[in-house]
Amino acid sequence: MSVKGLDLSLSPSVVYEEARGPRGRATVGPGLALEAGNDRHRLRLQLGRGAFEAEDASRSADHERVSLGYEYRRGQHRVGVEIERSLRDPAEGESSDAVRAGVYWRYDFDRTFGD
Repeated sequence: MSVKGLDLSLSPSVVYEEARGPRGRATVGPGLALEAGNDRHRLRLQLGRGAFEAEDASRSADHERVSLGYEYRRGQHRVGVEIERSLRDPAEGESSDAVRAGVYWRYDFDRTFGD
């Protein structure tokens, strides 16, 4: 969908996550992505949720994730920032929080190597 020169998209999804280790577990949960942009700018928000269920209820955990990204394009160059926050909550008062952030620069070659 386009509104006043801004391309908008809303995408529901199914998120699969897997925890590896001696007691590996997997979960499937809902996800949602919202993206808005034009020729030069792009902003993206992603949300996800899941619950790791274990045979031992004390090892079960809820997991929530939110990420935000921005990208600027000019010619063949792209510069972007991404931030993701992840919250794992196995039991009340025992949550763990993780944050991941990154900055990138990308150059898109206009020719295939070997031509």
